[in-house]
Amino acid sequence: MKKNLGILALAFTFALVGNQTSFAKESNLDKGLNKLKQELSEKEKEYKIIKDHYDENIKISKYYVNTLNQKKRITTNPETARKKLFDTSLILDEYVENGTPSIDQGILKVYLTNGFNNGKVKIDPMDADGLLAYLKTYYVPKSGINQKVYDNLLKEYAYLISDSVVLPKFDDLKKDLDQQLYEKKAEIDSIKKDILDIEAIKNKGQKPMLEKAVANAEKTINAAEYLKKNYPSTIKNVRSDLDKLIEIQKANLTKAKALLARMK
Repeated sequence: MKKNLGILALAFTFALVGNQTSFAKESNLDKGLNKLKQELSEKEKEYKIIKDHYDENIKISKYYVNTLNQKKRITTNPETARKKLFDTSLILDEYVENGTPSIDQGILKVYLTNGFNNGKVKIDPMDADGLLAYLKTYYVPKSGINQKVYDNLLKEYAYLISDSVVLPKFDDLKKDLDQQLYEKKAEIDSIKKDILDIEAIKNKGQKPMLEKAVANAEKTINAAEYLKKNYPSTIKNVRSDLDKLIEIQKANLTKAKALLARMK
């Protein structure tokens, strides 16, 4: 039986020789391969455009704001920006003679979102510096306050309003770009796999050779299954080896059939 198993194993080994070889150059295959490579090049260009857009927007979404101690911070989280704005506006309330910054922030967000022009100062949409210029003309500081502290508070207030308006938009944009990058990467990986599959079979054999190998392997596997079913006692000592051979060759058959499908 060991001799028979050895012959069977040899048959299994060579049955799918076509799985590692393929047909010689064929015009249809070459055309298909070239088309895939062109498609891959285009997809990679598209990916780079999205990635560049992604990187640029991540940079833009980082707003540097001077705090009272003149150290710079970065706000990139919308919730953090909202909390910081609330805290800063309450402090600024105590420095302003007219108006209430903690209440005014609502209408100021509208100004920043849509733009504003009172004839003296113009605020372009999403222009934090324009908003700060407007606030300097609108608010009147209380007498006796520390002017430097007030100026820093006003500046931080303006930029935090900008953060609270702009950052959620960038957060949504980031999520959208994340999804686009994921989908484009999946497309690129799929095309690369197709190219590797075709190149693996190109110039190494012929389609009929692979078809014959597939047919022979199927017959051999069927024969092995027949032995297992009808002569279990005879093969009991080599059953595990036989099962392993069948499992490997079934996996190879699946791959070989997929390659053949690409040749049609």
